[in-house]
Amino acid sequence: MLEIKNALQILDNLEVDHVMNKQVAFLTGNEDAALFIIQLHYDQTLPAHYHKEDIEIYYILSGQGIITTKFYSEVKHVDKRSQHVAKGDSFTVHPFQIHQISNQHDEVLQILAIAPRSHNGTDRNFVEL
Repeated sequence: MLEIKNALQILDNLEVDHVMNKQVAFLTGNEDAALFIIQLHYDQTLPAHYHKEDIEIYYILSGQGIITTKFYSEVKHVDKRSQHVAKGDSFTVHPFQIHQISNQHDEVLQILAIAPRSHNGTDRNFVEL
């Protein structure tokens, strides 16, 4: 029998991730390919970070925000780019690509992300953008 989880119910009962200071929940999958849901309210930002291994695939379920990216470098602001994302958008974040997502809108920003499970733990490196 399949284990079925409802992402919206999980979010309703989810406490804030104290490392990311946002709502982030593992939904299903395994160590290699895990599905996460991320929720950002008005004026919340997913801190700038990168991963050394594998890609992350994002899909915007609801809301809109700004994703800022750059490839990891000791030189600040090299290749730094901010882009608007909104409901229905999808994109891929590559290894060593610093990424930060913020919500400056009233509507809640909900994101589905597929990544190795380690991206929500041991392979999460915080930096300044």
